[in-house]
Amino acid sequence: MNLPFSCDERVELLTDDRVKLLKEANCKQVYLGVESGDEELRKLVLERTMSNELLKKGVDRLHDNGIRAFAFNMVGLPGENRQKALSTVKLNASIKVDDSIVSVFSPYPSTILYKISVEKGYVKLPIDYTQFTFLDQPNFSKEEVAFFAVYFGFLRRFYRSHGENSGLSRMMDNIILSPKLPIRFLISIGESYMFAWEDIKSYVRMHMPGVFKAAKRVLRR
Repeated sequence: MNLPFSCDERVELLTDDRVKLLKEANCKQVYLGVESGDEELRKLVLERTMSNELLKKGVDRLHDNGIRAFAFNMVGLPGENRQKALSTVKLNASIKVDDSIVSVFSPYPSTILYKISVEKGYVKLPIDYTQFTFLDQPNFSKEEVAFFAVYFGFLRRFYRSHGENSGLSRMMDNIILSPKLPIRFLISIGESYMFAWEDIKSYVRMHMPGVFKAAKRVLRR
């Protein structure tokens, strides 16, 4: 039928032959679970055993066949801290995903991570699932989790533009990891910007769809 489509995939399954078949079927975008940039956290907490190198190879295969890569990520996982959350941002940048989304970890009942979160005192019962963040850990507070959730996209684009080892990137590392970072103030600014930007996009999408599509194509380039 040759209709363009997107699909979910696991990077462990993205062999050369499979990606070529996706291309022949007119796949335009593949959604991949990156989850965390810290391999140990990803393996021990999420039981996802793929390596960062495998993720990079999978994204490269997609790009070589003209297919966009979209990454799913999480912050606020049990055992996480600022350094590990930053590694997720930087992995997304280094493997050059075309777009990404970040979710805040939510401890669902009847899961192992729910039990761990409760036993370690990271969350108080009953859990209010209308909150933005859930776990409050000694090395990763709710405010720190919220900061990474709000600024994930901005930081991913920053590190992709400047690389991981440039002078600007090392300066950004020091700022983000500094205990003096005014997190609550930055969250307030970031959330205000996000809400305003979403309102603008919604208005343009509804009232000027041609302009919206053109702008989207330009930004993707």
